[in-house]
Amino acid sequence: MAANRAILIVVAPLLIFGQNQSTVFDDPKASLRQALTFADAYNWYDAGPHFLAAEKYAVSVGDARSELYARVGTIRSTMEQRVLPETALLLDGELKQNALLQNDSALRMFVLQVKGDIDFELDASIASRDWQEVLTIATKAGDAKWQRRAKGELGLTAFVEGDILTARKLVGTALVEATLAGDAGAQVRYLAAIGTALGLMKNFDQSLERLNQAIAIAEKNPVIGYSFPTQEAKIQALAGMNRITEAFALANEVVLEAQRKKRFVKEAQAYNTMGNMALRANDLKRAEEFLRQAADLSERGGFTRLQAGSYNDLSLLKRKSGDRDGAEHFASRAAELTQTSGDLFILPDRLLSLAAAQEARADFVGARDTLARATEVVDVIVSSTSVPSVRAALVHSMSAIYAANFLLHAKHLKDIDGAWRVLEASRARTTRDLLHQNKSSPARLTREISTLRLEFLKAKSVKQFREIREKVFLAEARELAEPDNPFFGRGEPITIPELQSRLGVDELLLEFALGEEASYCFAITRLSARLVPLPPASELDHLLSSYHDSLKKKEIAAIAARALFRKLLGPVHAEVAAKKTLLIARHGTLHLIPIESLIAPDGRYVIQTHTVAYVPSGTTYALLRQRSRQASRELSFLGVGDIPYDASPLPKIAATRGYETRLGNLPNSADEIDIAAKTLRASIPKMSATLLVGSAATEAAFKSIAGKNQIIHLAVHAKANNVRPAEAALILLSDAKAGEDGFLQANEVLELRLNADLVLLSACDTAVGKLLGEDGIANLARSFLAAGAQTVVSTLWEADDVFASSLIRKFYLYLGRGQSASVAMASAKRELIGTIGKRAVPWLWAPYIVEGADTFRLTASKGEGGAK
Repeated sequence: MAANRAILIVVAPLLIFGQNQSTVFDDPKASLRQALTFADAYNWYDAGPHFLAAEKYAVSVGDARSELYARVGTIRSTMEQRVLPETALLLDGELKQNALLQNDSALRMFVLQVKGDIDFELDASIASRDWQEVLTIATKAGDAKWQRRAKGELGLTAFVEGDILTARKLVGTALVEATLAGDAGAQVRYLAAIGTALGLMKNFDQSLERLNQAIAIAEKNPVIGYSFPTQEAKIQALAGMNRITEAFALANEVVLEAQRKKRFVKEAQAYNTMGNMALRANDLKRAEEFLRQAADLSERGGFTRLQAGSYNDLSLLKRKSGDRDGAEHFASRAAELTQTSGDLFILPDRLLSLAAAQEARADFVGARDTLARATEVVDVIVSSTSVPSVRAALVHSMSAIYAANFLLHAKHLKDIDGAWRVLEASRARTTRDLLHQNKSSPARLTREISTLRLEFLKAKSVKQFREIREKVFLAEARELAEPDNPFFGRGEPITIPELQSRLGVDELLLEFALGEEASYCFAITRLSARLVPLPPASELDHLLSSYHDSLKKKEIAAIAARALFRKLLGPVHAEVAAKKTLLIARHGTLHLIPIESLIAPDGRYVIQTHTVAYVPSGTTYALLRQRSRQASRELSFLGVGDIPYDASPLPKIAATRGYETRLGNLPNSADEIDIAAKTLRASIPKMSATLLVGSAATEAAFKSIAGKNQIIHLAVHAKANNVRPAEAALILLSDAKAGEDGFLQANEVLELRLNADLVLLSACDTAVGKLLGEDGIANLARSFLAAGAQTVVSTLWEADDVFASSLIRKFYLYLGRGQSASVAMASAKRELIGTIGKRAVPWLWAPYIVEGADTFRLTASKGEGGAK
């Protein structure tokens, strides 16, 4: 129990500042009972002194069970002053090793409740595991109160994880059951949680209604005490409704109540809130007064996380006032304290603010080092959470960090090699994360990474951060990495000279980086490399979006097509004119349009003079090209189509899954895959072909044989998902016996082990996805590449059924002549444009794009040895 004594030594000082020292406990034996009564009402602060007294008494009489109860209760009561990752790991160790917790279900459930609250601040997925175990114990014990409370907490974790429907159901049910049972503490907690959530969604009227209900219940139940968190949420709701006078009045009330109760952490929080409101109103004098009061109180009380927040706001205030030195000072202190407190999820943004302050002072080397440190931090913490909403926020932070770092190298440091390394590293990391977002981390990995994260609290140099990052990667790789996969592998970004050595003599890589301040394009050939400035994203985004909308409306939009050629390809005209194959690495809204549809000054579409292929990045392209293929005795083709959607239960299933329910049959799909198979067999007589058509086109059947085929053609419906990209799906037939609903989602595609040289997704919107992060997109096409495909043909919008069939037929004819996928697609498009003439608007031929390595070619010898 030596460690326990050390914890007690640490805990005691935490309680001195902020507790009413006049509290007297007449009956030490009753202290634990009183503490648990307050804790049961979620009034942890008033429970604190009782827990401390109970622990002292339990130690004196040798009552190990009561001591552990009190010690863990004290930890929860002082949670706001603790290094949370360290505390969570400590409790995790107790749950695994303490013999008392292996046999005493009530005590174990209490420790899990405390750990669940702490984990909720760190990673909702881990908190969910804590509360699931609480639910299991409570169910086994027949404890109705903690069954409903555990479900309510699981609802809160679901909200953070982005599952709003589950959150609404679980929290709503917990609230109703708590009301019926007269559980006032739970009523206040869940009313306040609902009110806070409504406020976050800007539904301030309903937020205020729920919060007022919670406050009214708390006022009638003295054991609950003054509900500071609820009042804080109410201040935010009032401010959101622009009722600023009322918000300040309530904040002052909170300050007075906190002073009366000696709840100094709540007083500091209130000052910080008032400082933020004044800052938003641009009242810099009052804002600084409030924020300094918050910072001073936080420093005296040891509220490190709150102090860091106050300093961060003071840095913003100084930047607004033009005090660059002050801005850097407070930003530096905010970052330092954020790291010390273990609030690692906020650290990347704090470091980004510090880098901005350093850059404002023209300290470009300092800014570079800070951004390098931020990159290492975000790389680790992205690996340590599987919560989609948290990962999305981290990817957003990561994107901002990489963008700032790229601009720093490109604009200020004039370092083309450094700018390339930053861009390639960013795209490798964000691509990997976007594809990996729905893969859950094993508990063992989560614990190992949590331990490594603690090392971050002491690291100071970029070298130390990098060493820890490497340890995290190795831990992650053992569990999650997949061999021979460029999306999940790590490695360093390819250098420009290495990439140049792998480019063909007629290839030009154009890798774009769109930024609000400035955009750039790398133009790389075997013999040259340039970093070319382009117009900022603010100028390009509107033009790109409007051009995309025009294409989908079947318009030529020649003016926009010419303007985009001039802005995007004009600055690299010399390279474009000298090469015939364009490898395009897109960024942001560039993913919306087909570059081959732009119109050159001579009036021709890009596709009429160039072959265009798309690549995730220069590094990924090189890795895709060198990915080893499993040998196959003969070429094999898998075609899927002619699905009887109208006679299947798919529309009903789609309605329950949130997909579009109108699923008409695709009358040309049977001919499309049949012609594809016959055309390929004409070139390769020994090719084997499997056609899953009609009732045979089930999700289960496709999954069972997809990995055995080198060419896969899916002529089916597809549904993009721009909100939850992992749920974008190809729609096959369901198979109840196999447990498959027919919706082959992007995250399920990732689980396939493909050996495909070519996948053709002849379905709507398979190249469409959520624009997110520095790489920019997560979609079905990218998922097939990650699952093992070398090259994927996908679509940017719904194509004309008849024209698409003709285009695909010609594509296979040219593929059969030994052309690569990108060349075959370009040849097919050129032929149709030449045949139809002016009626060949881009809407007809431009949606099909080719992405990936593009190394596959059919030859007469393929029937013997398979794909090259």
